[in-house]
Amino acid sequence: MGASEDLPSYQIVMERGFSKGVSQGLSQEISQGIIDTATMMIKEFSLSVEAVAKKLNISIEEIKRHLK
Repeated sequence: MGASEDLPSYQIVMERGFSKGVSQGLSQEISQGIIDTATMMIKEFSLSVEAVAKKLNISIEEIKRHLK
């Protein structure tokens, strides 16, 4: 088996790893976007942490960590 024969399986692993990394990155960015929106809503519109947490379906503790 030569190096060129190993390339396709290596490429598949790299593509899967890349896809997984992109997926995780997007998930983290979306989560951060939700937190950013929550903290902005609380500050700008004087909304309660509890109301925003309930509306966005995230924990009160998570929002409070980012409000500091």
